Amino acid sequence: MIKHILFISLSIIILIASEVEVIYNYDDAINLAIKERKKVLLLIKKDSCQWCKKMINITLKDKNVQKLIKDKYILVFIDRDSSNYPIRFYSKAVPATFIIDAQKIIESEMILGYVDPERFFNIIKM
Repeated sequence: MIKHILFISLSIIILIASEVEVIYNYDDAINLAIKERKKVLLLIKKDSCQWCKKMINITLKDKNVQKLIKDKYILVFIDRDSSNYPIRFYSKAVPATFIIDAQKIIESEMILGYVDPERFFNIIKM
C-alpha cells in the first residue's frame, strides 16, 4: 500500500515538474531568453478562440513538444487584443506563433492556426 501511494505521489510530482513554464509578458520573456540563452516561442491567442485552446491543450501539452520547448525556448502567451507586445506580431487570425531570438529577430515565418503536435515539433526543432 505504501509503495502504491509513493508511486502515485512521485508520478504526480513528475507530471507537475514536466509542465513548461509560461510567461505572460513579452519583455520578461525576452529578458529570460537572454539570461538562459534560449529563443522565445511567442503564441498570440485569444481566450475565446477554440483553435487557440486546442493548440495550448493538445499541441503544447504533447510530451515531445514540451521537452523541446523546455530545452530550447521560453514560452510566452500574449492576448492578441492587449497592447503588451510589439505591433509587428499582430495577427488578425489566431493562434499565431513566432520563433524569436533573444535579439528580437524573427527566426521563422509566422505559424498560423492550429498545428498538430508532430508537425509543430518538426517546425520548432530547427
